[in-house]
Amino acid sequence: MLNREQIVRALTRLAAVLEARGVQGEVYLVGGAAIALAYDARRATRDVNAVFAPNQAVYEAAQVVAEELHLPENWLNNAVKLYLRGEDPEPLQPLDLPGLRVLVASPRYLLALKLLASRREDEQDIRMLLNLLQIQSVDEALAVVLQVYPEGQILPKTRFMLEEIFGGQPHANAD
Repeated sequence: MLNREQIVRALTRLAAVLEARGVQGEVYLVGGAAIALAYDARRATRDVNAVFAPNQAVYEAAQVVAEELHLPENWLNNAVKLYLRGEDPEPLQPLDLPGLRVLVASPRYLLALKLLASRREDEQDIRMLLNLLQIQSVDEALAVVLQVYPEGQILPKTRFMLEEIFGGQPHANAD
């Protein structure tokens, strides 16, 4: 598991490798790494889900970092790109390093992504994001998802999870 400190160390080293190669990279983090970096320093994650550019240069530099820091080969991966839709209007920039610009998904975008998946392992993150955004009802939460994804993509499990979180109450707190 990677904690905030390890993620920062890996991204800082990635920036140095890119800079040494004359490349200016950009990574946009989502998922657990984004939460650990920007919203909850106690959070740990198995890998760093991101979209990055230039794709090949960042991927090759990430392999160097994996070897140097003894990280899994896929510590930085872009598998999440299949689930991202549209632009995040309010990304955060927690790190701006020579060679690498690091952006983190906004809380609203992260919440939409995590609610779309509605995985049990994401429930703690979902609760934290609901509280951070001061969302008080199922309908408010679904409105956030609809800002990113069309209604047809939202599965019934998303509403069920939200109803469980809010205790079946239309305006209950997420705690």
